[in-house]
Amino acid sequence: MPIPRSILTKGDLPDLDLRVVRGAWPSDISGHLVISTSDQRTHPVHAFFGDGVMVRLALEPGTDGAAPDRFAWRPRVIDTPSVRLRRRRPEVFTATRLGTTSPFGTLNAANTAPLPWGDRLFATWDAGRPVEIDPVTLAFVAEVGHRDDWAPALDAPVLPLIATTAHPVIDPERGCLWSVTRDVFSGELSVVRYDGSGRHVRRWRVEGVSFPQATHTITQTRDWLVLADTAYKVDLADDRTVTNNPDGPLVLVRKDDLESAGDGGAVRGSVFRLAPEVNHFYAAYDDSAGIRVVMEHTPGVDIGMYLREDDVDAFGRPIDPALRGMYCHGMSPALTTVLEFDPVKGTVTDVARLYDPSRYWQGRAVCHGLVLRRSARAHAPPPRLPGLPPRGDQPAGAAELRGQGRPFALPSRGDALRARLAGARLAQAAVGVGVDAGGLPDLARVRAAGTRRPRQVAVRGPRPRRAQRVPGRRRPP
Repeated sequence: MPIPRSILTKGDLPDLDLRVVRGAWPSDISGHLVISTSDQRTHPVHAFFGDGVMVRLALEPGTDGAAPDRFAWRPRVIDTPSVRLRRRRPEVFTATRLGTTSPFGTLNAANTAPLPWGDRLFATWDAGRPVEIDPVTLAFVAEVGHRDDWAPALDAPVLPLIATTAHPVIDPERGCLWSVTRDVFSGELSVVRYDGSGRHVRRWRVEGVSFPQATHTITQTRDWLVLADTAYKVDLADDRTVTNNPDGPLVLVRKDDLESAGDGGAVRGSVFRLAPEVNHFYAAYDDSAGIRVVMEHTPGVDIGMYLREDDVDAFGRPIDPALRGMYCHGMSPALTTVLEFDPVKGTVTDVARLYDPSRYWQGRAVCHGLVLRRSARAHAPPPRLPGLPPRGDQPAGAAELRGQGRPFALPSRGDALRARLAGARLAQAAVGVGVDAGGLPDLARVRAAGTRRPRQVAVRGPRPRRAQRVPGRRRPP
């Protein structure tokens, strides 16, 4: 279905009292749902870069000031130092493709994910410290830690840019928040720990690995932190001129090693090579039987590609201007895997995978058409790549990604994969397929031991190009 035009509204954010219009609301639900979003009234170039808004939706009718049969919807702009400075001096803040800049520094949007910790609540972003807010009033409390402790990627008088993760994790046994910070020039990575009080955080360098792109997600098991280079590459050009890497490093860091190294020390983790690329992943906390991680692979996804008023969709039609700033990418069958990492042997086992093109796709359909940013031609045929059959007669099978061990078979994803998956490799991993799922949730197409492996097809080719501009239409300033 098309993305609702209201999702990027620049209107006010009023309190609403909602009612159930169909069905019956369960009587045994209580508490609140909290949602992070981006304030489009600040006119970000990319929809993700507006000031942070936290929404609190009551799950019980008649609470938070709502009528007995209504549910309270309460959005609040997070009143961070960035927001307060911009409110005082809006003329010195400039929205760019990489966020909002000013003479004070780079704005901490704090708009990506709510993070509960007991009776506390935090808001996060990739380019700023986590922000604590009051879980009831949603009022700003504090940014986590002293700015210097985070080793800013770009220092500034008031608002330093801190390249971190939008998805830090809370350790239930150690009673702390784990995060990371990254040098955007060298890719040097550090682990950050916040113990829940005080002005400072603790930080350790991770040696022997660098992350050239981003650290959008981290995850954890009881004894390990799982860090991976995620698929977003910074580009300063007006038009997207870089492509995200089709593979990248993943490192396991033992939590006890951090404590042994002492504050400000350095540790080495177990480094693997992962493909296709990922942006989100989730580990099973219990690692007594192995380190298992659910990987949401994102081949073809690039959030650096966002809609502009003069873009056209795959059929050559102008996009809806109301959706300006929304990210877009070509649709392709989704791939989710469960991988088991062995830091001692240096192996990765393909435990299970979810791949069913008849049911699961990734992508964004907008304006009744798919925005691919290839060409303004309405019905240009897809590129024919050497050695591959034309569209419509792709044989069932898998792309072959060779590592130091045997091939890691990835299901074919048709046109999107042809134009996207090139040169991906799995290094430092002898990757097994067809291992029993071991009690994991039922995933489609789990290859049991002895299952015949599909035909393999080597896939090479260019990535999709950005859309050409419609002649005669000018991009607004």
